[in-house]
Amino acid sequence: MTKPEQIVLKRILDRKKSPKDKNKLALIIEGGGMRGSFSGGVMMALEKLGLSDVFDYVYASSSGSCAGAYLLSHQTNLGSSIYGEDLSGFKFIKPWRLNRAADIDYLCDVVFRQKKKLNTRKVAKSKTIFKIFVADANNGKCTYYTNKDKVDLIEVIKASCALPAFYNKPVKIGPNEHMDGRIEKAIPIEDAISDGCTDVLVVTTVPEEYSEAKDTILVTWFKRILMSKLPKLYRQKYLNIEKHNNYNESLAVVFGRLKIHRKINIYPIAPNYLLNKYETRARTLKEAIDHGYDKTIAAFTLEK
Repeated sequence: MTKPEQIVLKRILDRKKSPKDKNKLALIIEGGGMRGSFSGGVMMALEKLGLSDVFDYVYASSSGSCAGAYLLSHQTNLGSSIYGEDLSGFKFIKPWRLNRAADIDYLCDVVFRQKKKLNTRKVAKSKTIFKIFVADANNGKCTYYTNKDKVDLIEVIKASCALPAFYNKPVKIGPNEHMDGRIEKAIPIEDAISDGCTDVLVVTTVPEEYSEAKDTILVTWFKRILMSKLPKLYRQKYLNIEKHNNYNESLAVVFGRLKIHRKINIYPIAPNYLLNKYETRARTLKEAIDHGYDKTIAAFTLEK
């Protein structure tokens, strides 16, 4: 099999047997709120297949950073269980709290630190470079922290998940304040290219046919009100229509509709349907986890 996307699977499997090959393997995990339940299932499958430690780089933002952390800590079953057991119902999504509808403090400070404790030491010791993207809360410029930086990993994840309009509270990391990294880095293919990656497994939380539409006037107006206390430059960056175009372009690259002029192989694992990013039903979230697990096992089993 010689198609670029099939080469990715083969090289990932080969890395498990021969860890000193010359390829540079990457995993990109898209965020998307509760759509991340699909990614949780994919991570479970990767761990089941013994592939948790084969990647040179893992790139993630928003809920993708949660999935990546539990993969590198070898706790994917625990991490995936969070959706149905700790975030379903109104434990996490609280629509009556207009500017705090997503309880990120509960997710990170209670769930990740106490109820389903993330082994941050194991993540830090991983040979994989784990890049978590965040945005500067003052101007919207994106940057990243890694598992090798001397920072509180859970605070970095919190910053990456700090969704404007639905959380609205910048997270301080050292002297800097950050928020949701998805503003520019939903699917950071260009970063994988810059790092010299040859083969990239991309986990999206939207199906192949998906295209993100710009917000309606009403939605934009509503977001402006909810974000009114955030810095002006950040608000402008977040509400900029170009971020939709950039995201759709990234999807086009991932799914092979747009060719990039660099030697890089990409294999996408995507859901067959679009889950609501604010989904709260435990059964639906469990089905999304199972879907991600089954698709991943099937992809690698066929390659074997």
